[in-house]
Amino acid sequence: MTTEQLNSSSYRPQLDSIRGLAILAMVVYHWSSPGYRFDPLANMGLKAIFILSGFFLTITLFKNCSATAPVIVKVRSCCTFYIRRFLRLSPLYYSVLLFAVLVGITSVRSSWPWHFSYLSNGYFFIIQSWHDETSHLWFIAIIMQLSLFWPILICFLSREGLIKTVIGLVCFSALFRYAVPLLVPDLKMLSVLPFMHMDSFGLGSLLGCVLSDRKRLQMLLRMAFWCIPLYVVLEVALWYGSKSHLVAVGCNETKILVLTLLIFHAFKGFGGLTGGVLESPILRYLGKISYGLYLFHTFSGILVNALKPLLSIPLPQYSLTTFFIRTFFTFSMAVIFYHLIEKPAGRLRHSFQYANRQSRLSETTAN
Repeated sequence: MTTEQLNSSSYRPQLDSIRGLAILAMVVYHWSSPGYRFDPLANMGLKAIFILSGFFLTITLFKNCSATAPVIVKVRSCCTFYIRRFLRLSPLYYSVLLFAVLVGITSVRSSWPWHFSYLSNGYFFIIQSWHDETSHLWFIAIIMQLSLFWPILICFLSREGLIKTVIGLVCFSALFRYAVPLLVPDLKMLSVLPFMHMDSFGLGSLLGCVLSDRKRLQMLLRMAFWCIPLYVVLEVALWYGSKSHLVAVGCNETKILVLTLLIFHAFKGFGGLTGGVLESPILRYLGKISYGLYLFHTFSGILVNALKPLLSIPLPQYSLTTFFIRTFFTFSMAVIFYHLIEKPAGRLRHSFQYANRQSRLSETTAN
């Protein structure tokens, strides 16, 4: 992968579409009747977002923080990243939470300090249960938590040290996923812990690490390719009722590798029909508003309950009418908040430039 390709934004449309489809899979899963939920697809969406987060974080810092840069430049790069990440996630996140508090959503009001401090996952682990409309916030909390310490690894470790560390974290995550449920079988809600998702986040980061190293990249891609049939076999085994914990963990890890392969090819840019679909304006826009879709989708059930006394038609929780109402509300709020909150925050985010990019701009101006 050349420097020109890394610096190009031509890959983003397809990855934006994948992000949008991943979030949509998770939303539809939460809205579907338990008997009709398709777990593998929703889980793929979850893993894909973690992989994309680790991937983007890594290539962004690689592009803007050289391994040979002075310590002060590395510190500034980390600080710049934190500011930009805060402006990416927090304006909409806090706007939605404030909106929920103002309209009187009880589940938010009763636990708001946990959510405002990005510790929702810790709250759910402590109470060993989900908490109504706020349950989906564990996912945002983990992304923010991993985004706090991962940039330090990227900026302050050598390339070799970073690759070894990331591989170690991926292996640790897989081992944690396997061992802890066996050692402490009564412990629930493990899925909200960041250790359970460092494998998917880490493989996205590893892809970013080896992107310009042809030999290692090919090794990773070959391993991911040969995981496709293995993943299918393990998924079928689970589908037909396998209770093996080892099969479940193996299915999870092979799934992540397969998704990493997909994301790499979307980064390069699919051609033909696949590329045309992934670069369609509708899917690209879906990717742009996907963060809002995810944040608002659980709150749409409250709107349905509020409409029940006003409408003369029945609104069962999983009816088609309810689905259309939730879809209209969620998409409307996501679009409105995208233009009112996310786009202005994005313009502000781009005003914070990394140190070496500022140097390049200064050199260009001088010339």
